[in-house]
Amino acid sequence: MQIESKFKGFHADFMKFLKELKENNNREWFAKNKKFYDDEIKAASKNYVYDLGYYFNCNHLPFVADEKISLFRIHRDVRFSQNKDPYKTNIGIYFPFTFTPATAKKSTSIGLYVHFEPGNCFVAGGYYMPEPAELKHFRTKIYEEFEEFELIVNDVSFKTQFPDILKMSEPLKKVPLGFPKEHPSANYLKMKDLSFTASFSDGIINSEELLKFTEQKAEALVPFLTFLLSN
Repeated sequence: MQIESKFKGFHADFMKFLKELKENNNREWFAKNKKFYDDEIKAASKNYVYDLGYYFNCNHLPFVADEKISLFRIHRDVRFSQNKDPYKTNIGIYFPFTFTPATAKKSTSIGLYVHFEPGNCFVAGGYYMPEPAELKHFRTKIYEEFEEFELIVNDVSFKTQFPDILKMSEPLKKVPLGFPKEHPSANYLKMKDLSFTASFSDGIINSEELLKFTEQKAEALVPFLTFLLSN
């Protein structure tokens, strides 16, 4: 049975709040506006996570939607930073991709990330900044199983949601050592990062349209992420 969505969109002044926070990044301003943050941003974010979690479960998509994992504190960790601004000026929501949900945590780098920032809203998917040994492992997998990989990234639904993954990060100038430079997978092997993005306008965040947009991106990502995690 389909439940009624809890998420009805973010408040119309969501981006206005972030813009003003950027201009007034101090504890006094935030204290005066904390009620708006709690009632209209934090609460709506929890509803967004809840509704997506219901959708993922109903459609057997192995993304974890849990407010303790998916939501980030707005407070910045300034202990080792020269920038002492106390607050982040964007909102990020993260959905790890895993076949063992009990092990999911924020440090998991494979999954779906949604970023809200005035003029810079996007969905990112894939494996963000893998360690060198992991990147070599995944390059080897792409090289050895390129036919399967190519079917995934050239699938119509995937290409519709993520039109050109090769332009998502600055590639290496040459094919990495250990791989033949003439192989059909060469351009993919040059990728330094296995994540890619799709931008969206600020306008859709104020309605349930954001849910549909996120659901479409998540579904399109599943074959790619499954490929990365498969042995």
